Amino acid sequence: MSTSSDFSSLVGLTVRQDRVWSAVHATAGRVPPQVRALRIDGRIEPQALADAITLGAADPVEFRTTLVATVTGDPLLLVGPPSPPALAPVTRGDDIGAMIRQEIDRPFGPTEPILSRLRLFQTGPRSALVLIVLHPMIADDTVADGLAARIADAIIGRPIEPSTPSIPSTSEAREEVGEVQVSTVLPLGSARAGSALLTLPADARAGLAKRAHGYGVSTVDLAGAVLTTVVARWLRRGSVILARPDAGWIGMSVIDHVPGATVDSAVREAARAVTTMKDALPHADAVLVGHREWVRRTSPTLTVTTELVPHTRQQAAVELVLAEGDELHAMLSARDDLMPEHRVRRMADSLGRCLTAVADGEVDTIDELPVASTDDAHRTLAFAGGATTPEAPDLLLNQLFERQAARTPDAPAVFAERELSYRELDAEAERLADCLVAEGVRPGALVALSMRRSSRLLAASLAVLKAGAAYMPLVTELPSERLALIVSDADPQLIITEEGQDRTFPERLTDRLRDFDALLAGSAPARPMVEAHPEDLAYMVYTSGSTGRPKGVMVRHRSLVSRIVTDSYEPTRAGERYLLTTAPSFMDSNWEIFTPLSSGGAIVIPTDDEMRDAWRLVELAVTHRVERLLIVPSLLAAIIDLPEAVVASLRGVRLCLCSGEPLPQTVLDRVGRLLPDTRVINLYGLSETWDVCWADVSRIGMAKVIGRPMPHAELYVLDDDLGQPPLGALGELYVGGNGLARGYLRRPTQTVERFVPNPYGPPGSRLYRTGDLVRWLDDGNLEFVGRLDRQVKIRGFRLELDEVEAALRSILGCEAVVIFEQSRLVAYLAAPPQRRIDGRERRQLLGPHLPDYMIPSVVVWLDEFPLTANGKINRLALPSPATRLAPAYRPARSDLERYLLRVVQRQLRLDDLGIDDELDSALLGVRGAVRLQADITSATGAEVPVADLLANPTIARIAARLEG
Repeated sequence: MSTSSDFSSLVGLTVRQDRVWSAVHATAGRVPPQVRALRIDGRIEPQALADAITLGAADPVEFRTTLVATVTGDPLLLVGPPSPPALAPVTRGDDIGAMIRQEIDRPFGPTEPILSRLRLFQTGPRSALVLIVLHPMIADDTVADGLAARIADAIIGRPIEPSTPSIPSTSEAREEVGEVQVSTVLPLGSARAGSALLTLPADARAGLAKRAHGYGVSTVDLAGAVLTTVVARWLRRGSVILARPDAGWIGMSVIDHVPGATVDSAVREAARAVTTMKDALPHADAVLVGHREWVRRTSPTLTVTTELVPHTRQQAAVELVLAEGDELHAMLSARDDLMPEHRVRRMADSLGRCLTAVADGEVDTIDELPVASTDDAHRTLAFAGGATTPEAPDLLLNQLFERQAARTPDAPAVFAERELSYRELDAEAERLADCLVAEGVRPGALVALSMRRSSRLLAASLAVLKAGAAYMPLVTELPSERLALIVSDADPQLIITEEGQDRTFPERLTDRLRDFDALLAGSAPARPMVEAHPEDLAYMVYTSGSTGRPKGVMVRHRSLVSRIVTDSYEPTRAGERYLLTTAPSFMDSNWEIFTPLSSGGAIVIPTDDEMRDAWRLVELAVTHRVERLLIVPSLLAAIIDLPEAVVASLRGVRLCLCSGEPLPQTVLDRVGRLLPDTRVINLYGLSETWDVCWADVSRIGMAKVIGRPMPHAELYVLDDDLGQPPLGALGELYVGGNGLARGYLRRPTQTVERFVPNPYGPPGSRLYRTGDLVRWLDDGNLEFVGRLDRQVKIRGFRLELDEVEAALRSILGCEAVVIFEQSRLVAYLAAPPQRRIDGRERRQLLGPHLPDYMIPSVVVWLDEFPLTANGKINRLALPSPATRLAPAYRPARSDLERYLLRVVQRQLRLDDLGIDDELDSALLGVRGAVRLQADITSATGAEVPVADLLANPTIARIAARLEG
């Protein structure tokens, strides 16, 4: 509290206040306020009560501080002399609770001068409630508690120093208030999805205090240590940030949860002295900003008794408030974008269960804490679906097609550069299979297919299977060096090509090249009966590897046959047509081909040129009356961005099957509006597992739901020890069942790492570790959250960031770190200025080695990388990517655009800025956005919210908005 002064004064913002001010602007005022409530019981005299509250609030500097801005938009604080604050009239009403919640939820606007609010509610004949709402810029948790205590003292008559003679003395106010009791309500958080209260009874409270005393820490420290464990297990984090208030500053500590750690060691780590911001003021930016990237890439931070508000990316994900007494009362609340209310209650149950276990001395190590209940384990195992996994039929993939061809020989099978019936496709595949056997292809062999999307590729795939071998489709667009690497690793017996496919293969394999048309033009005797087995290899695809080298996924006949015959969302109708949009090297393409060809359906195959044009794809689907569309969400997004009349022509599509990458909610919503009769199915699967679950997201309405297990699959959400986390908690998805691949070609170590023994299945069964982060929902559906490792998907292509880094080091000759941010690759490169190259030259160097989707779109050059204490690159300390995506340069076209361009160029000191360049938050910053807002308002009289200026606008968009 500051001393009284009779004069107003202007002061600058502290480091902490500046961060809060930035957060308020960046979120349009959505930073949670500090809120306290005092409950008053007894004989209520409203006016006397209001006078007493006014007395308690007259002197504190927090109640007489307002926000002012300079002409440039920079903030200052105006501290006025002591005076009675504005207290709204006493509020009475039937729905006081709603009125209180409305007052709490009302944010402080970015430019609102008032930084505090006081309200008095009469809740009954003998009860009232005082609500204190404080801007986080003027009050942290400690300050808010002190102000609440001061007002409580004023109400009940404890002496406080009067500020001016005009205000009634404490004793006078006390006489008029009457006999009342004031109790402090637990701090009320801002608008959240929910919070949960829990109470430890007196005996457990005493046991917890005894254990804390034995560790040499406080009860709050012990509760904080247990909470970090609960949060780490619920949110699947190896580390959490523990933040505690200290004299109005924020102290932080990263808590690493080491397997097998004792409760004692974990508590001591959580309670160790943390250098406060005040003591480390020269390093204040390092303390908070140094964690910014880590917090943004993970999501949770943790606070005990306070909310961490200096930066929006660091707001508390989970907040614990403790009230000690004979019993221990706690309120656990969570950010609304982290978990809904029912999940907060479950986490509170976990916390209560773990605190009781510690109090009773039932656990010695952190691993033993009962975060999950026995009921949780039973329910999640029931969701797994393993008990109902059917036996896979003893059929080969080509036999599924052959049976259908015998049933409907004259039905159309494929529409492409030519139209083929089942009989014609089967006959061509038979002739080609005879030729392959004559060339020496035998069961167990591998045949590569370097062919364009066409009916010929389909016939070649079937022919290889009929010969008893396995096929491997190659991506024809791959750079020559990468293609050569894959083919050399696979070492196929033959490589089937076609005219126009002028690809360079390793010299030692050139004698294995065979032309499709030349093979068919030759003559070969009928091949002998082939004795293949369902466990034999059917095909192989290559996927990126964490070692920097792609690896071949070997898939059995049984795996794909199991997927096809147990298709659970809707069987294919006879004559139904599929549009084949996935690349031949995708595992989805194999299912997309053989599912309709096993059920009397037909395939429509676009050319490579048609695949690059959303308009032509729509035309193709309409022309051939396509009813099923399997598509990656990024391509679906391109289609639904076409004119609405064009999109509406796709209303004949009954099922839109999305796979290959996460489905954005905006895409799902737009499909629902434009194509209301089309069901959108979210399919989830991997090259190593096939599709294993699906969800009708049109009905559910949530794009991130990936559904329930398919009949051929078993799905487990497990923690690091292959145990069951609580229902609703995050875990890694493990897949079992009949659909698993055999493993990786000549990669025994990686096969063992990813395909692990199944602790929940029969002896010899396996689980595949997907590396995907998911959770079980209450209805038995899975929700996809993200990746655990550094494997990402871009435009449906799965890649390892480590592989991209290895390529950059090798090709560019400099150290490289690659991150995945906002659906794009960002590369950090370290080199002296004279060795740095521009974007055009980088693409020229990388193009022959990497496909387009693996070339980073943003590059940040550094003189050197920040290092950890042991000499490794410190990824958490990398700066935010300030490099802009570079669209084609466009100069200003109007006076308004020229003005805005000059202002921004002057601010950013960028002479080459165009009107289409993105002014993202890393480039502009909150303070820059506020200054830009002030300049715009000064010149045009129009106001653009700062939050809008930080939402990746361009000069062109800002000008269009102002002109409108």
